[in-house]
Amino acid sequence: ELRLMAIRTNVAAYYVAPIDSRTIAQELWELTNLKQRQYRVLVIEDDISQAQFASAILQSAGMKTLSITRPLQVLDALAQFKPDLILMDLYMPDANGNELTMVIREHPDFVVTPIVFLSGEKNREKQLDALSYGADDFLNKPVSPTQLISTVSNRIKRSQVLQNRTSISTSRDPVSGLYNPGYFFEQLDDLMSGDQADLLHGGILHIHIDKLAKVRQAEGEEGASRLLAELGTLVTQQIEVQDVACRLNDNSFGVIASRPDDNNILQLAEKLRAEVEQNLFSCSTAGVTPTLSIGIGLFTNQRDEASILLLEAARACKDAQQLGGNQSCVYSPVVLSTSLAADGQLAPLIIESLTHGDIRTFFQPLSESPDKEITHFELVLNLMTPEVSGVSPQDIREVARQAEKLSLLDRR
Repeated sequence: ELRLMAIRTNVAAYYVAPIDSRTIAQELWELTNLKQRQYRVLVIEDDISQAQFASAILQSAGMKTLSITRPLQVLDALAQFKPDLILMDLYMPDANGNELTMVIREHPDFVVTPIVFLSGEKNREKQLDALSYGADDFLNKPVSPTQLISTVSNRIKRSQVLQNRTSISTSRDPVSGLYNPGYFFEQLDDLMSGDQADLLHGGILHIHIDKLAKVRQAEGEEGASRLLAELGTLVTQQIEVQDVACRLNDNSFGVIASRPDDNNILQLAEKLRAEVEQNLFSCSTAGVTPTLSIGIGLFTNQRDEASILLLEAARACKDAQQLGGNQSCVYSPVVLSTSLAADGQLAPLIIESLTHGDIRTFFQPLSESPDKEITHFELVLNLMTPEVSGVSPQDIREVARQAEKLSLLDRR
């Protein structure tokens, strides 16, 4: 009854306790973002005047349209225009609407794209038959502008919500319950390329599970999977609604954590470590107590390249492991104010190494799929000349840029 009353007041959403904060956050994102992009409608109609009429109505509502009057052009139009909805007549020369629907549904990119018929066909059985070929709705000519706009916009909106939720649900790692690396990297790219990127605080946590190999040795893959699931749940409970956590590879998690202050992300890392130390896990019965080594890459140090930020967090994590594990390290960028730089010798040595080809490139894995296939990696530069072998790739590139020698790097 309360839900019905809410609907009658034209609310956009209604929630009943107990409330899942992540579900609400996702739905609020959907409600606030669905209208940001202009809807795209492909109009397929052999009658030019009818096509122009439908297009004019939809354009008046802020939609972008493309009209084609030759049905056999549909595949080219789909590939170029990538519509959110297809509006077409049922009866046309060369190919009718039913045939076109089957052709469109054969294309993997448009299996779920809404198709709405706009036709003068009044026979209800023929309308239902047309829908059975894969269309979503049927409008009769003549149609009022209000009905056309409402039907098209509602179908697109519903389709986008369903596609987004399907995408989210299939982006989860089945073992840990966290997101997959692909979704994680997409969210990081979106965050760092957004309008507020320059104001970002917080960063990336690269979380290594220190004793996972011992768990595998003691309890096998099943025991390791149980621990990953338990740790995935613990991480999810400790992070905030806006954060994104994923399973980066076989023994590491990643967390995108936006915070008001950089100190907050170090506090999060320490909180995660403490929680793991204090909790009993299924592997504890085998005498193995898991710990975490956490590397932190800060947004304030790297606002331009998501991949570099990930690499910085991974390097800091490696430092934490080399220091004995079960601790957190923040990546600190290498600055060119060394003794060599002060003497004006560092930059010439770097340029000399580049000129003579004393440079190697190697692939630094950032994530892998559950079947151990590397899915994301960073191409890392390393100078072979001993005096400059420890210089970071960012500094190598900066020196090359200042000396107008970037072409030497591009050849690699």
